[in-house]
Amino acid sequence: MNRTIKNASNRLGLDRSLSLEDLTLVYTTCGFETAWQNGTVSPWCLAFDKKDFNVMAFREDLEYYWKDGYGYKINFKQACPPFADATKYFE
Repeated sequence: MNRTIKNASNRLGLDRSLSLEDLTLVYTTCGFETAWQNGTVSPWCLAFDKKDFNVMAFREDLEYYWKDGYGYKINFKQACPPFADATKYFE
């Protein structure tokens, strides 16, 4: 992650490293602008090469795993029983 931060900061020509929060904002903006512009790559995407882009995608996946997935037992315990009840009801 530190290498990705350094690489992106260098590509943007900054004299200091971006914070992880700032880099995440650049990554998110890249994704939304690319989607909004009908496939045209956003200039914000120039901060990443393919490897660094994959690192950011993996970081985002890990965040969702812990916040919304199986990272914590409470996520499973609060989501699975209601889903099982709904499935049983429709069967």
